[in-house]
Amino acid sequence: MKVRKSTLFMYIITIALIAGSSAYIKTNHTASMAINGIEAIAVVFLILEEIKNKSFNAYSYAMIAFYVSLGISTYLGSSEYKSYIVYFVQALTATLFVEVALKRKKIEAVVVIRNVLFFFLLINLITLILFSQGLGVYGYNESSDNYYYFLGLRIAFTPFILTELLLSHIVDYLQEKNLSSFTRMSFAVGLLTLFIEKIATGLLAIVIIYALMFLVRRKNIKLNMCAIYLIYAIGFILIVVYNIQYKLPFFSYLLEDVMHKDLSFDNRTTIWASTIAAFLKQPLFGYGVTGGGGVLVEFKYRVATLSAHNQILNTLYEGGIVSFVFFVIMFGVVAEKIKKCFSLKLNRLYSCFLIGYLMIMFTEVQTTKALLFITLSIIANTDKLIEEN
Repeated sequence: MKVRKSTLFMYIITIALIAGSSAYIKTNHTASMAINGIEAIAVVFLILEEIKNKSFNAYSYAMIAFYVSLGISTYLGSSEYKSYIVYFVQALTATLFVEVALKRKKIEAVVVIRNVLFFFLLINLITLILFSQGLGVYGYNESSDNYYYFLGLRIAFTPFILTELLLSHIVDYLQEKNLSSFTRMSFAVGLLTLFIEKIATGLLAIVIIYALMFLVRRKNIKLNMCAIYLIYAIGFILIVVYNIQYKLPFFSYLLEDVMHKDLSFDNRTTIWASTIAAFLKQPLFGYGVTGGGGVLVEFKYRVATLSAHNQILNTLYEGGIVSFVFFVIMFGVVAEKIKKCFSLKLNRLYSCFLIGYLMIMFTEVQTTKALLFITLSIIANTDKLIEEN
């Protein structure tokens, strides 16, 4: 069977983007250089294509503005240009690739990304089963929680699973299927991965996503993402800033008895407090991209330099208020696209999975991976998936 050049091109770029989102694969210097090279070549082609067709959309502009502002912060602060360029090229490649591919191929583009993600998840599941102590490379320490698997640390598995499931459901919608065998397999692989590693945040995100999907379908309602963002912001302030989980019995029951977590979210409250203190010293432009962790955190028995372990705090720390404004605009554009989507099924699907992403961003940073930008760009370009009449 002859493979078209356009299809091969999509597979190559997708593999580079997904592989580049794995901390384990990026530890290999040769693989890392190859990934960065493919993305650099691809992004030039994609930019020229977008300029030629004058097809940049509002989300693309917001994403570019976000990284330009981060570039200013990096120049004024950390001067970590290598990490900044890698993250910018990765995000821009993911955004423009989805935009161009959906315009040209529609269903095929989503299928390609879905297939590659499933392949990576399957390999990762096999490594979980065969190698209980990872693949011989460790994260920031050698505890059982920080072994590197094929997709990186265990806490990094969830965005791969959420993106794969979202794409599988989109393909089902486009192919007019209710629930395909592929989607069932994706769900089984993802759920088994989360269960094996006991990833509470991921399991909770999956439960909430599908519970919401069932509820909104049963009640025949649409979710208002702007209202969701407001609730999320209030929750952020109460939990991250004021640590309300220590004061309400419901939180302690949910975290300790249901999720088997401590009220500090595995010492994240200490990291959050240090990040907030650092941000208040340089609130306008922040400290710039730090390449994995720049917050100095003083624990009881040690001092460490870590990431903010919260997407909002990380954005404020690295890019200050200026970058955060563009970050909010990105999500605002996506919310507007969801609101205008005439397909009720896609509207609900996008809303529920975006809520899942917001959940995992509460305890981890997602802008260092292409997965978040693939998801946001697909939603932002949903009009290219369906013909609106």
